[in-house]
Amino acid sequence: MTNQLIKTSNFPQPNDREGEANASLQLEHHSAQIADYVERACDRLRVMGLTKPLKLSDVYVPLHVIRNDSNFRYATTEISANDDLRAKLADANEKSVPALAVLEKLSRVIILGNMGSGKTTLLKQLALQCTVGKFQSHRIPISISLHEFSAVMSQVSLLDYIASQALQSGTIESSMVMRLLVQGKLLLSIDELDELTPSDANLAMRQIRNLADYFPGNYWAIACRPTVSTQILEQFTEVELAGFNRQQIETFVHKWLPQLSSSTPIKSKVLLAQLFGNPSIGEIATNPLLLTLLCKKFAVSSYLSFGHAIQDAIDLWLYEWDCCNYKFYSDRSQEPTKRDLKRQKDILSWIALSSFNHGTSLFDLPRIEQYVAQYTKNFPGQSTWDDIPSTSMVERTKGIYSFAYVSFQEYLVAYHLIHSPNPSAIKYLVERITDKRWHNVIIMAVSILPNANDVVRQMKQRIDKSIGHERLQQFLEWVNQQVSQLQSPYSPETLRAFYLDIDLERTRALDRARALEIAHMRSLERARVRAEGKANDMDTEIDIDYALTNAINLDLTLYCAQFPILELACALEPILSEQLENLKRSLPSPTKEAAKFKKWWAVQGLEWAQKLRKIIIQHRRGIQDWELSEAQIQALKRYYDANKTLVECLHSSTVSEAVRQEIKSTLLLSIARIEQSKPSEPATKHQQKQPKK
Repeated sequence: MTNQLIKTSNFPQPNDREGEANASLQLEHHSAQIADYVERACDRLRVMGLTKPLKLSDVYVPLHVIRNDSNFRYATTEISANDDLRAKLADANEKSVPALAVLEKLSRVIILGNMGSGKTTLLKQLALQCTVGKFQSHRIPISISLHEFSAVMSQVSLLDYIASQALQSGTIESSMVMRLLVQGKLLLSIDELDELTPSDANLAMRQIRNLADYFPGNYWAIACRPTVSTQILEQFTEVELAGFNRQQIETFVHKWLPQLSSSTPIKSKVLLAQLFGNPSIGEIATNPLLLTLLCKKFAVSSYLSFGHAIQDAIDLWLYEWDCCNYKFYSDRSQEPTKRDLKRQKDILSWIALSSFNHGTSLFDLPRIEQYVAQYTKNFPGQSTWDDIPSTSMVERTKGIYSFAYVSFQEYLVAYHLIHSPNPSAIKYLVERITDKRWHNVIIMAVSILPNANDVVRQMKQRIDKSIGHERLQQFLEWVNQQVSQLQSPYSPETLRAFYLDIDLERTRALDRARALEIAHMRSLERARVRAEGKANDMDTEIDIDYALTNAINLDLTLYCAQFPILELACALEPILSEQLENLKRSLPSPTKEAAKFKKWWAVQGLEWAQKLRKIIIQHRRGIQDWELSEAQIQALKRYYDANKTLVECLHSSTVSEAVRQEIKSTLLLSIARIEQSKPSEPATKHQQKQPKK
């Protein structure tokens, strides 16, 4: 096949090496023009909704690939139904490695990435870096659009098409292209394989495979979505693009916001706080396309509405992106419509709710088919299997699928319950307020309801009744009494939240236990010194008081470095949240930056811990004397988490200010105290004072 393609072209055969030296001189002469052409063609980025393109070099954030130690195609091949999918993928993103460093070591590579992951942008960056000598510096970059090639595929071979693309620069003649191929001097970046029909994709891959074998010295980079089977490209290595990690998100925001509005560092800080403060928004921010959407929304309003941000993201994912890229449709009548989007959401929301009720974000094809069959039975004629868009599901490991993002599944669950004709759907949602797995769903539902006043009131009642045990009610009453004796700038409900952070209290209990242990060791050491008849100069030789202080503060610091603290109090008091966030930003990671943390702790650790203790301890007294059972502690933790979710719901614009204040005023109070705080009912005529007889 390859020989036939070569012979039918107008190029000399590979063994024709005459004029190679002259070709090299010509190439040197035109290198500046080549670089200029590549810069014009690649250093631009058209963003949907913007009136003019951006310079890629101004906003580009270096991409990473997932470190795949298993040698299987799927980086998440070991994932199981019981895993926290969001946490698993976030961990893979954090452990990812820079893409250019990996690609530099390869010569034939398939770059896999889901929609919006940056595949095309990475190919452009490869070409730009090549022209400035920072990637495959001895090669000449040529970019190939397989979508455009498919239009002439029946008349032109891929080899001829490569030559025509080289000629577009106006510098490389056909004969020189052949010599460069023979010499292995080309970097061929090939995009849009996933936009071809299966038959065209198969033909294109066969030609790529044959040319790569016939001209083995060149660099071949192909970008496509994981849904395309590339098994035919036997000599190629697959790498998978990772989502953005925290540092990449920060870099992206700092680069993009100034391009979208008159931005300041403060605005970037506010946006980042919103992105990192919510796991659902933070999850979709790992995708460059969706992070661009979030930046655009924030640039307009300086705030991200939680539910509406996810709603816009899923609409972009399912509908608007394909509508914008109308080139995907040979027949304009095939373009998606708003009606298509409604059908897609209806059937996807049913699948989302069905799988969520089974306690998983992962499902196999038989399970999906079962959900679709149930839907078509309950809602005949509305949607079918064909209404499930290919972009909505991602194959995480062989035969196991999930929604593209857990956030999408959560939104679709909320969407189904909010729009359900079943009058008990909202009650079904409220009943799950104490189930932490449902909390993001509930927050989304509240944010997209037209009026959520009644819903949040019902949730508050449900939460209060969830710890009706007499011992826990006594504990809440004791907490309220403690708070009433404190002088603090914080609101009473915030101070009550300090007492309810059970995990933090357990850490403080470990502090005390360790202090007693060290004090005991100190006593034993003093006894040993006296028994040996030595002078009691331990305080000068070994400063055990310092060791004690150091140990208990290190325990607390390590806990705070690895786990969020005072989440409910921070949700109630933005100033407290900012103080803790500022402290945490100055803290090196004990796990990822162990050496740096050790040096930092030796110099600044105790001072940092003292600042932390001043914030978290001065506003409460211990709760250790209560000796609560494990079951009671778990009930308090569920109560704490549910109230945090309720406070997040109160931030929604769908809750009135009056209801917001009404709920906050009785937050974390015992049922008896709540009843006492209710305004007394006006007396009826029968109850009014009767005249004396």
